[in-house]
Amino acid sequence: MRATAWRHNIVTKSNSGETPVFEEISKLNLPAVKKQDSARKAPADFYPEGISQFLSTEMVDYVSGEVHLPKHDMPPASYYRHFLFLKPDALLIWDQIESTFPLEWNLWIPVETVGAEKSILHLFTGYGIDLEVLFAGAGSIDYRAGKPAETVTYDWPLIMRTESSLGTVTVSSLDLVTSARDGDSTCGMDILYNILVRGKEPHLVGLIGGTDETADVLTRLGIPWESLYYKDLKEEKLYNYTTLMICSGISAGTVRALRDKGAEIDRYVKNGGSVLWICPTLPNWRCGNADGPEFVPAAMVPGGCPVNPGMSDVNLRNDIKISGDSIWETPRIITSQSLINWLMNYRINSDNNAENRSFSSPQTFYVPASWSDSWKILGAVKKTFPIRSYSNMKLGEPSRIRVRHPVSEDFFTLLLPRKTGRPYLFDVTDHGPGYVFFEDNINRWEVQAGENTWTDANLSIRISSVDGIKGIYAFDCTFVAVENERFHSEKPMSLYFSPLESTGIIMTAVNNVLSTSRIDFRLHAGEIYFYDFSGDVWTERISYITKLTAVDEYGAPVCGVKVYVYGRFAGSTGDDGILPVRWFNKPPDVLAKYGGKESAYSLVPGEMKIQIAVE
Repeated sequence: MRATAWRHNIVTKSNSGETPVFEEISKLNLPAVKKQDSARKAPADFYPEGISQFLSTEMVDYVSGEVHLPKHDMPPASYYRHFLFLKPDALLIWDQIESTFPLEWNLWIPVETVGAEKSILHLFTGYGIDLEVLFAGAGSIDYRAGKPAETVTYDWPLIMRTESSLGTVTVSSLDLVTSARDGDSTCGMDILYNILVRGKEPHLVGLIGGTDETADVLTRLGIPWESLYYKDLKEEKLYNYTTLMICSGISAGTVRALRDKGAEIDRYVKNGGSVLWICPTLPNWRCGNADGPEFVPAAMVPGGCPVNPGMSDVNLRNDIKISGDSIWETPRIITSQSLINWLMNYRINSDNNAENRSFSSPQTFYVPASWSDSWKILGAVKKTFPIRSYSNMKLGEPSRIRVRHPVSEDFFTLLLPRKTGRPYLFDVTDHGPGYVFFEDNINRWEVQAGENTWTDANLSIRISSVDGIKGIYAFDCTFVAVENERFHSEKPMSLYFSPLESTGIIMTAVNNVLSTSRIDFRLHAGEIYFYDFSGDVWTERISYITKLTAVDEYGAPVCGVKVYVYGRFAGSTGDDGILPVRWFNKPPDVLAKYGGKESAYSLVPGEMKIQIAVE
């Protein structure tokens, strides 16, 4: 679920081409489109690395989970991917996306020819295998096919600014402070002075983060300053400062302060305040999204792409652009040539707060990976980045087949392979938005998204034959009806049931209660196999699940806690502080390690919080 190079769906902006610059989502004021009224977050969260549910039976294999996009992709409101392998020869992919933007579905495969007929793509590989791709519910297909690009070239921002009501937020990829380590006046210092002065003498700068070197540079520039700490970030006090200057190399405590006090800083900016952020390199930070501080009003992913101006990385004399903004003219004159001369000898203090910085060498600075067009680019450098080549793959270089979807629409994508010249093993009998019916010479398969007559599941499958219903699969449901039996659960679950064999599997990520026409089950979180359902009903525990959440003393999630189960490394907590742990038999003792300290806990099924000491 975290493999991004071969992603299927990309959220796009109309007429944006391949640029990383995208329109500010918040300005559109469009609600995300719910794909199904009955859709809900998956009730199972059994595995790390993004996989939420997994089930394997004789006729169906299923896996699903939240998709983690590359940082430069425009984020949809939510993105959940389902894979269904319908045995023996059909693969159904449902990328369940909520987005106010169009989508682009991508298929990567070495093909010789591509053709389209209504809602079906016909792909011919030349390797004795052909592929039919059905977009269920699409009347026609708008597609392109071509080889992957070898490079990507942009004007990457060095310095950028966005407005927020009466105030501004400025971000500099260039280290305007520690590059002046030799004590001489530099172009970087001139840029810093112009940004802070803004045509008039600042009465006071509030310094967040930084080092003694930062304070020394401000003193040499003749700019009054005061250091600000967590307790100082109160809205009424912030108005004492002309500019809040946030420096690279900030501590974990400062990171928490920026997030906790983001709303107060945001009000300061909206009422005319100014923020200058130098080399933002916070881990897992994305502006304009819940991961980032509130006072940055426009979407941006900072510190993503390295540039080496002192080497052959770019031709600075041809590739530097500066705007007509006042930061280049008032009160100190800065020309593109003086900027080039400075960048040719660009240095930073690589030993200063090295673990908190993203610079990999004294001549490297990191430009943003993406930014919205709400930012004004004040200075930029042209840079070409190579893209990984796939020409040496076993079956040759793949083609990239790109299918455009309208806003808010996605499709069931059914892939049917065959050997060249032979018939397909499945015949599609009916399809539409969110459903597809097909059959082989024995069984009929019905796959549907959302609520229907027999379940309220987010995704369901019913397999039948002349003998009756052979199996039902209901993922993320609270109700299932099959023949004379009814299943109700207090909380969402996933269910497989075979009426002919009177057996099945229940999956629930939280402690749950399941009611049927004859018996009630109290279930611990995990997976349970049941059999002889028409008789005495026997159950067998497959596994237990614990949704482990690491928090600090204030209840905030702690990312990066390493968890060991049965003495083996089970994984690290994510940005939300959560790590799902799957275990068997008796509750195991786990060891949690963070910041050089470790603590032992005994797991319980369901949800469990552990408190981590954060320095």
